[in-house]
Amino acid sequence: MAWLFAGVVLLLLLFVPTFRIAVLVLLGILIVGGVIWFRQDLRELEESERRISLSEVDFIDLRLRHDHSRDYTLTGRIKNNSRRFTLKRLGMKFTMKDCIESSSASKDNCDIVGQTDESVYVDIPPGQVRDLSEYTFVHFPSSMVIKGHAQWSYSIKYLLAK
Repeated sequence: MAWLFAGVVLLLLLFVPTFRIAVLVLLGILIVGGVIWFRQDLRELEESERRISLSEVDFIDLRLRHDHSRDYTLTGRIKNNSRRFTLKRLGMKFTMKDCIESSSASKDNCDIVGQTDESVYVDIPPGQVRDLSEYTFVHFPSSMVIKGHAQWSYSIKYLLAK
């Protein structure tokens, strides 16, 4: 059935000039509409990154809990101190180090064994606090092995708000 429809459309394009013009106009409208939609979506994303600054968000008692797989669960609280905007998502970079005690100056010798970027989806209205769910996972490489003790850190790459 689809082949029949495609064949009819192809014949109309080849032999009916007004149909060809109508298809080209429709195609042009679709392309212009797609470009406008894409630019609007990009503008909205850029604006959502500027609505809340890092100084307006508190990260309280963040911890990584190791599951029995290669995944870690992120727990803790996030407070949105913004007066206007709801925090929807944050981009975080997690770094895992393997630290082995060094005999000199009782300082740990740490090597980075894993690094990953994660998007954490939240819904925190202005002036409110939310606990991170037990479904907030951080995925490190499966080849990561900790020989000493694990030490982790994070940095915030972006905040998205509505």
